[in-house]
Amino acid sequence: MNKVLINYDGSYEYVLIPYTKGYVEELANLYPNYANLFVGGKYEEFDLFIGDAKYHFMNVEAKDENKVLSALLKNVKAQKADVCVNLKYYRLGNMKSFLYEFIKGYLLASYKFTKINKTTAEACSLNILTNEYSGIEKLINEAYKVAESVYLARDLGNMPSNMMTPAIFAEKAKELAEELNVECVVYGKKELEEMNAGALLAVSQGSDCEPKMVALKYQGAEDAPWYSVVGKGITFDSGGYNIKSNGGAGMKYDMCGAANALGTFSLVAKLGLKVNLLAVMPLTENMINGKGYKIGDVFTSLSGQTIEITNTDAEGRLILADALSYACNEGAKYIIDMATLTGAVVGALSGEYTGCFTNDQEFLDKFVSASKLSKERVWQLPICEAFEERLRKSDVADLINSAQGGAGASVAASFLKAFIKEDVSWIHLDIAATATSEGTDVRYPKGASGAMIETIAKLLANL
Repeated sequence: MNKVLINYDGSYEYVLIPYTKGYVEELANLYPNYANLFVGGKYEEFDLFIGDAKYHFMNVEAKDENKVLSALLKNVKAQKADVCVNLKYYRLGNMKSFLYEFIKGYLLASYKFTKINKTTAEACSLNILTNEYSGIEKLINEAYKVAESVYLARDLGNMPSNMMTPAIFAEKAKELAEELNVECVVYGKKELEEMNAGALLAVSQGSDCEPKMVALKYQGAEDAPWYSVVGKGITFDSGGYNIKSNGGAGMKYDMCGAANALGTFSLVAKLGLKVNLLAVMPLTENMINGKGYKIGDVFTSLSGQTIEITNTDAEGRLILADALSYACNEGAKYIIDMATLTGAVVGALSGEYTGCFTNDQEFLDKFVSASKLSKERVWQLPICEAFEERLRKSDVADLINSAQGGAGASVAASFLKAFIKEDVSWIHLDIAATATSEGTDVRYPKGASGAMIETIAKLLANL
């Protein structure tokens, strides 16, 4: 008798239980102490007791796959013991696809951030009955690697900012690079000064924590073009002298772009994708002291373009400017950046969609197709010359870092576009609304979400 057993503590065992006429009795003998959950294809719900074992049958109307999946996961997570799920009755198109989404969803839903100085409770087991055997081990492996990489990003994002400084994040990246046996370079303040990364250095002036820029390289395709994922890493954002009215509540999450970039890199490498990937993460705090940057200051970015500061709370685009220039200089021909960049995108799309922008529609169309595979929702927003022109109204510099007049998410994206070389395809993902979750979807517990990690990996896997 075989089984599928998944533990979310870092290990899983792959086997199968063949569906047979007497499977309930067989399971009762195998798992006499389990509270087992089965899902069928009709519309009733009941409990069945065999000896000391309780079997809960929940039948869901199988019309909308996502609704069925959500209902199933909620009921599975509600169980207080090990769970067994029968997927035999589902007829929702591709069973293997549904099985993958269920396993991945269970793992994502099982995430729980361990409180500081506490230990994680032991995980319950998940057992699955299905008639689909061919290729199931590959599905389980992929689902597990997705969850593992999302967990990494969630852990980084959920840490208190005093325990996730630029230096600590850089160490985490180095540890991952060692695990994956890939190249990792960490640039400190001295090296950033030598490369003239003036925009990143400007934001860091008010902090006692030294800024960092982390770059990791994975080469899985020899001489193929290089792709790059770039993530904003503001480990705490006070707003600078444009100080935040709420004191910076929740601003430990302003580095989720960097966390998700690292999670994406981890997933690509662990899946062994045939692609070349450069991950770039600029890291700093945005704080206030006597050296903090001010309204009206002018700085020279890594690209050589000068920037007049019109808002110290528009700092994320500044550090991304230097990171994007770095990626271009390293030879990346396709770049995707992720950033908790604007409140405007939250107002436009709420937490339902990630806002996306591009200078290459064909590249974005492929990304949107990948998002449908991962079931992460995205929505394209515009960039146009009118937005770009607003940013060129400085009397003393090439650009201003923030402009009035609405369309804040598009204006911010237009600023970033100024640092992309003409022959480079680029997508900007504003994850301000999707980088964190309130826990309304069981797959995304409250806190950092790990948004867009799987979508980018799906894109790179299907080039």
